[in-house]
Order: sequence, then C-alpha cells, then structure tokens
Amino acid sequence: MKKTYSILAFIVILLQIPTQGKSQDRSLSKDLYGLNPLLYNGEYYTYSPPANTKGNQFLKNNHFFLGSVEIKGTVYDSLKLNYDVFNQKLIMEFHTVQNNRLLISLSSAWLDSFTINNMHFRSLKVDGHQKEFFQAFGDGYFKILYFWHKNMNFVSSTGSSYYVFSRLYKTSMLLEGNNTRIFKSNTQFIRLFSKNKRQLIGKFIRQHKINLRKASDNQVQELINYCNTLPR
Repeated sequence: MKKTYSILAFIVILLQIPTQGKSQDRSLSKDLYGLNPLLYNGEYYTYSPPANTKGNQFLKNNHFFLGSVEIKGTVYDSLKLNYDVFNQKLIMEFHTVQNNRLLISLSSAWLDSFTINNMHFRSLKVDGHQKEFFQAFGDGYFKILYFWHKNMNFVSSTGSSYYVFSRLYKTSMLLEGNNTRIFKSNTQFIRLFSKNKRQLIGKFIRQHKINLRKASDNQVQELINYCNTLPR
C-alpha cells in the first residue's frame, strides 16, 4: 500500500529527537522553521512502479530540472522539479540540513503555475472538473491547453511478464472562458471559432506554415496570441 506522510509530521518527528547543545538546536530550528510553508507544502513523494517496469512516469525522464513555481501569486525559482504525468503530480527535490534528499509532491491547492523544460503549466479547473495541470499558451480570453499523460500497460508473453509505461500522450484543447473543446487538426481548431474569424485564422495558419499536430511551442503561442487580437 502506498503511504504518504505530511511535511508537518516530518517536522514534528525531527523536533522530538534529542539535541546536543544550543548551537545544534538553533541550526535545526533555522532549517526547519526557515522553510517557507507556502512552498514546502505537500506530501512525501514515494511512488515506485512495479519491479522491472519499462519506461518512466515522467514528462521527459527521471532527472530533475531547474524550474519555477507560482504559489498564491508569488514566484519561486531555481527549484529542482520534475513532473509525474502518470500520477499528475509536480515533484520538488530538496536536501535537509543533514543532506538527506527528499522529494515532495507539491500541493495543487495553492499552486497557480509552474515552468519546467521551458514549458509553462497552469493548474486549472475547467468544465466543472477538479484542478489539473495543463501546458498553457496565451493570456487572453482564448487559450490553448495541452494535457499530457501516460498509461501503464501489462505485457505478458511466454516466459516473461512486465509493466510498461506508454508513450507520452497529448490532448489539445481550446479554452474559451471556462469551457474547453478538443481539437486534433488545423481544420478542427479553425471550426471552434465563429464564422467571421475562421477565414482570418486559416490564413494566419497557412502563412506561418503551422501544423497543429506537430507545431512548436513558439508557433502555438504566436497563433493563440493572434486569435486574441481578433474582435469577439
């Protein structure tokens, strides 16, 4: 059974350990109470796939990358982050005063957004569902959202069986206000807009040679920025 332990419980346990001398006590106090409760808020990340599982549960790989998070409007940068897309958890790595490596699954309740690998994600509640992480493009009324995810499959053949993580899947959506609609191609994307916008957006896509099935992040950003310049 997977168990998670809160950071508060971890602090309480450490405080119960006998200390030797005032200087050590001050050091522990500084390192424990000095941690920002807005940032260091969540659960221990203890997820471990079954033995011999092939692939990984992360957006890219199991390495941690420098990134930033925004919590209640405050940005914290130079953090070591990774994104578990199988469990939909943002993971932060840090070291204690004893140089122990710890992983925290950051609480999504206060998390506004995060950036990792030059990809910007927002924590959004859309279509009445619970909050989820989306790679987000655009700051206006219209936004393009990518929902990244993986599955785990069981493979059984003669003499061997194992689990394997799927390839990375992407669901593309247009966010209009608080409602999302899925698209898979240029044509489907264009049809999500009112008739008076379709010809203009189609022309922009052709001129900039955008293929939304495999467009770069910069192309997607330019496209949604253009869509937001059109009168509603």
